[in-house]
Amino acid sequence: MPKKAKPSTHRWNLSPGQRLQHYKGGLYTVVGPCTIEATLEPGVLYQSFDPLARKDIWMRPASDFWSQIKPGVPRFSLVRQPTSSALWDSQLRGVLGVPLFKQVLEQYAAPERFYHGQEHVFDLFEKARGQGLHLSTEQALAVLLHDVVYVPGAPPGDNESQSVEYMRNIQASAFTHHAPDWDLVAKIILDTASHLPTCPQSELVLMLDLSTLGGSPLEFAVANELVWLENRHLLQAAEEPRKEFDTRRLAFLEALLATGPLFTGPFADLETRWRDNVSKLRGDWEQKWP
Repeated sequence: MPKKAKPSTHRWNLSPGQRLQHYKGGLYTVVGPCTIEATLEPGVLYQSFDPLARKDIWMRPASDFWSQIKPGVPRFSLVRQPTSSALWDSQLRGVLGVPLFKQVLEQYAAPERFYHGQEHVFDLFEKARGQGLHLSTEQALAVLLHDVVYVPGAPPGDNESQSVEYMRNIQASAFTHHAPDWDLVAKIILDTASHLPTCPQSELVLMLDLSTLGGSPLEFAVANELVWLENRHLLQAAEEPRKEFDTRRLAFLEALLATGPLFTGPFADLETRWRDNVSKLRGDWEQKWP
């Protein structure tokens, strides 16, 4: 009979709620630590992030959890999850007033939002702060409100137009003695539909909004997975829904790539990585869907 291992001193370095990506692409959420009864070694409890997946809670020894499938390919990768601190530290609480500010954030908390949810907004303000960028009040409002109305599969420009309508409905309630230029906010929001700036103030917001495309390969892959979860219900009639999504997603990104450089100025370093990400996506598509 094999001897039980002594309790490990392996330090638990994951917290419940943290998100992970499996090397095959799926997203998982950490449930918590555990101890494997047979060996007394530490383990990890985790569950699929996909609400339509099986509800099983899975367990894996911690030592195996961080193993590599092959050199440079870990079984799981820890996904960075932005916090709300940069957004709460911005000027927007004073512009909108706390009740209205919270109301806007609630719009992003709908359960069907995977990519275009609160974390995306948190991420944009976190990146702006990390870059030392000073967003004007109008730019900050556009970042906060540009996806406040989001319906997957809506006609091009419709979500942005509806977000502007939402902005018009709340602007009279904004709590500020220095009224922003709401028409400029609307113009910037509408520019996020075409990704083409029609005014100088849009340029920084557009690059910030698209910055995930020039993120690390992991950040780029996670974003694609979240967009899939948001849109898959639209592809139920397709013979192979995931293939259809991957094909459309690649075509969209390659068309965007063909428009010319997306990132300049403070985001110039993202341009090469964005092009590399699309190139890798093309290679993955050709391997997965020969």
